[in-house]
Amino acid sequence: MTSWFHTNLGHECWVDHVWDSTVCPDVQTCYDNCSLRKSNYSELYGITTSNNSATMKFFTQSSVVNIGNRVLLLDAESAQAAPTNHYQIFFPLNMELSFDVDVSQLPCGNLSLREIATDGGISQDHTNRTAGAGWGSGNCDGRCSTDHQFIDGLVWINHYPNVMNMLGACCNEFRLWHGNAVSETMVAHPCSAPGLTTCTAASLGGQCATPSCDVTGCEFNPFREGAPASFYGVGPTFSLDTSRKFTVVTQFITNSNSSTGVLTSIRRFYIQDGTTLPNPLPQISGITQTYEFTEKHCAEQKVAFGEANVFANLGGLATLGSAFQRGMVLEMGIDEDRVDHMLWLDSTFPPGADPQKPGVRRGLCGTDTGVPADVETNNRGAQVVFSNIKFGPIRSTDAFEVTGIYASLQPKCMLTTLQQRWPNPTWATSVARARRSTAPQLHTFLQRWLAAINAAKAPR
Repeated sequence: MTSWFHTNLGHECWVDHVWDSTVCPDVQTCYDNCSLRKSNYSELYGITTSNNSATMKFFTQSSVVNIGNRVLLLDAESAQAAPTNHYQIFFPLNMELSFDVDVSQLPCGNLSLREIATDGGISQDHTNRTAGAGWGSGNCDGRCSTDHQFIDGLVWINHYPNVMNMLGACCNEFRLWHGNAVSETMVAHPCSAPGLTTCTAASLGGQCATPSCDVTGCEFNPFREGAPASFYGVGPTFSLDTSRKFTVVTQFITNSNSSTGVLTSIRRFYIQDGTTLPNPLPQISGITQTYEFTEKHCAEQKVAFGEANVFANLGGLATLGSAFQRGMVLEMGIDEDRVDHMLWLDSTFPPGADPQKPGVRRGLCGTDTGVPADVETNNRGAQVVFSNIKFGPIRSTDAFEVTGIYASLQPKCMLTTLQQRWPNPTWATSVARARRSTAPQLHTFLQRWLAAINAAKAPR
């Protein structure tokens, strides 16, 4: 879960993306001075709940200005027992995840599975006996991000100009869906070691010198792989019309069609207006036309795009499948990209590269979009509501509804066009009704997540 740092006198420790040097001049002093407080999620973060849905706002101003937030999913049975909370663990092998999403007024989103310790790392960190899973500790990802406020339970001072070695938190991750109104992708980031490992980078947001994960990953971005321009976009002329809600379904296939098999492929399809749409076939020379995300597809993609196949070197889908067997954690949030401005998703990336080269174009957004200063000024009304999120055996999630998963969202390009086409200023998405499932392998995850929010208590 996401919480707020403050001193015992009520002074805020974390303001405008940096630590206040008066109370946090170094790691140990910051650890001694600051603690996590019980948060008013509505006032401070703009997170509100209604029945089985949750609304998350990008910009909130109360006693402080808050931009973006993250919430990790707790196990309901331990939600009342802070600090001994545990995260809800997912085992995706031979299972599927599906969700409805509306990107018409919030043009960028992300759902992800990460290998985070179920207790938030308390059992491995002797210095922290209080702030565990109930406080969002232990977070990590496949890009070895350096923007985590605390790692292994300790405050990490990685936002000072005079700190040259930034600590990154690495772990196996599968970015289930990252999309906006003009482009979308899924990305696999295998790592060489299980659980959370750390690495150092020269600057905030910079890549670690020796990361333990494939920080680039292997992805399936239809636009990048030459899909017809008419497949995904805003308006009725597109096969998948992003001006209206649609369903994203992802299946994790093993060689034995069982939860103990080896992960061999990942299948993706979409549903809109009762019509099922598979991922479009790649149209890049050298890449076999396939609907599935496989080792072969990744290998061919890396050759076609002129990229090193770190994915294969780290064991590819088999490594990711091993992490799935150990269990993955879900996180929901709304945020921005302060490093690459999400250009790797929907624009020309890296900036300055020849857009005619295979793999450089990832979407129609300009290279000047997604700048945090612009997003924070012009998109303060942005919010997101996900609905009808399901987890269960293959081909089960279209039979009944359950709720709860991770999402991280960022307002980005196409904002002006979207406002002109849909001038509704409320920035609200429609929310479908969620019914409790009677299937024994399914759980109402969002109910557990909401219970965890309501049970949050300060560790000091």
